[in-house]
Amino acid sequence: MSGGLFAMIGEGIFYTSFPGVAGVLVLAALGAVYAYRLREARKRRAARQGALAEADSHLVEATRGRGGYGACLQAQRIYAAVASAEGCRREEPQTYAYAKSHEGHCSARLAEAGRAAAVNLPRALACFTEALEFYSLQAQPEEYAFTHGGMAKALVARGGRRGLLRAIASLAEALKFYTPARYPQEYCRAQKVLADALVRLAAHAHMKRNLLRAVAAYRRAIGRHSTRLRPVERSAALSGIGQAYVTLAAISTGRENHARALAAFRAAIRACPMHADPVAWADTQQRMGEVRMKVAQYQHKEKNLLSAITAFGAALRAMPPTRRGGTYASVYNSLGEAFFLLSELCDERENLRKAINSYTEAFKVRSRLPGNPGLDATRNNLGIAYWKMSGLSERNDNLKKAFAACRDAIGLHLPNLSPHGQRHRIPQRIKAPVPA
Repeated sequence: MSGGLFAMIGEGIFYTSFPGVAGVLVLAALGAVYAYRLREARKRRAARQGALAEADSHLVEATRGRGGYGACLQAQRIYAAVASAEGCRREEPQTYAYAKSHEGHCSARLAEAGRAAAVNLPRALACFTEALEFYSLQAQPEEYAFTHGGMAKALVARGGRRGLLRAIASLAEALKFYTPARYPQEYCRAQKVLADALVRLAAHAHMKRNLLRAVAAYRRAIGRHSTRLRPVERSAALSGIGQAYVTLAAISTGRENHARALAAFRAAIRACPMHADPVAWADTQQRMGEVRMKVAQYQHKEKNLLSAITAFGAALRAMPPTRRGGTYASVYNSLGEAFFLLSELCDERENLRKAINSYTEAFKVRSRLPGNPGLDATRNNLGIAYWKMSGLSERNDNLKKAFAACRDAIGLHLPNLSPHGQRHRIPQRIKAPVPA
């Protein structure tokens, strides 16, 4: 607006150089126009500030879980409207940057929840990139760190080696402001995102080194500065440590890393009650069960299989009905495998019956999923269990079921079994349950 004022003053000087009343009238008219523009600019500024306050309240509701994703979507729309309003970028660049940064956070949050992620994730990255054109660590350190933190989280969600390296660089910028002494909560959350980025980067390069760096970052996230972290966040970091050790066990010392993984998963379950985040709690139980299955291969087989069965059962009970898809079927398949292996040690008929029931539940879910992922593995496991059961009871009936399941699993077109007790051989390629 100062440029317009100088222009008007220049025009006023030009017109007042004329003698008589004309110059005075022109100057008065220019002053009236300037005053009108100034009033309109103030109105626009006040309207923007009011809209931002409304959007902020919606975002706070969404963050606290009160307004759901509807509140987040409403906030996203208001921030976008403020940023795209006429003259906002030119007249109030800081307001424009604030609106773009927070629009990016809303978009990233919606993408994380699976709401139009293909649209919202690129939108979030574009908003953060544009906002950072107006921020610097020296001039606007808090908004600079806030925006870099959001950018990093969105880049981790997108994945890819280049994006993950950019995420780590953004977090380095955010952590220049988020020191543990002044901003302990933000510092711990940034360390958690850094650890997530390093875990994903480990799949692309320097696996062992990046996993160890991730464990160190997770530990910083739950260190002595983490007193203000929510239980859900602390549990997520502990679960991340456990999963990092599971991956390390596959490439280095298995027994030691399995023990560390189990300790981390147990701590994650203790840190957050099931009702706080049933999906994450169930996921941790499932991972603990899978580690128990691995440990059972080399020590205390019966004890670890029973512990795995307990963990898988807890995971199944915790999963809400809306999430009972592929993961739900995978847990049932793992539960069936645990019962199958336990049948080799004790209560063979009863544990085989439980294995068949678990595989059947997995089969029901997977047969309804698009593309039927993992269905053949479950059929294979079901066939093996029926075949083994045929040696204990109802031989002909169980053999029929075994051959039907195995035929469908591996594409064999065997003739129907006759009910007269003919001897049939299970194909040699079917030997053990298949984890899926």
